[in-house]
Amino acid sequence: NLLAMEPSNLKLLVAGITNETIDVIACHYPQTFSKRFRLLESERLCLRVMQWLDLEKQRPPFKVIEMEDRNKYEANAGGVKIKLIIDRIDELEDGRKLVIDYKTGSVAPAQWFGERPEAPQLPLYSMVVEGDVAAVAFAQIKAGEMAFKGVAEEAELLPAVKSYKQLKYTNKETWSEVLDEWKQTMEKLGQAYRNGDAAIDPKHKSKTCENTYCNLSSLCRINELTTLDGVSTEREEQP
Repeated sequence: NLLAMEPSNLKLLVAGITNETIDVIACHYPQTFSKRFRLLESERLCLRVMQWLDLEKQRPPFKVIEMEDRNKYEANAGGVKIKLIIDRIDELEDGRKLVIDYKTGSVAPAQWFGERPEAPQLPLYSMVVEGDVAAVAFAQIKAGEMAFKGVAEEAELLPAVKSYKQLKYTNKETWSEVLDEWKQTMEKLGQAYRNGDAAIDPKHKSKTCENTYCNLSSLCRINELTTLDGVSTEREEQP
């Protein structure tokens, strides 16, 4: 349907939906949403959506089957229950599912892997979607950097999204092993959280403890640990 629609009609459809959305928000902020501001915001959003739809047109046939169901999904990670709101689930012609989450900033699928993934959102999503999940991806809607970023069972299920076999941060032989590894990792993290595991162990100490990343240095126990280590060293060095 997207490919068959005339560009002019598609633009009118996008403009109509965009303006409806702006109307809903504007009533709550009447001083901000002046007539001029609404016009500028409408033009900006329409441009972004049209750019994104150009990317969607490059995909193999699909249909959107779910959007932001707020009451359907709940993950259980090691006894910790987490309510999930999945932005979007697509279905391919063969019935496989694609799990998509919208982001307006830069994202990196490398953050989904390892024993302590920095961004476990998509791995959690993969645990709760019924059926065969063939890909999980961020829809990065950012000016000048429109892109799908994720990992898939096979390459090009989404534009420029690589197969798990092409990624350097996983060495699993099958896609099901990738999904199982995510599930096991989420289970371990959930159990650790439930058991009150609060070890002083920053994943990337050189970055984590910089003031640009953390403003809780006055409360963080790593400062105490560093101080104690220094005192111990000084005492050992004394004659």
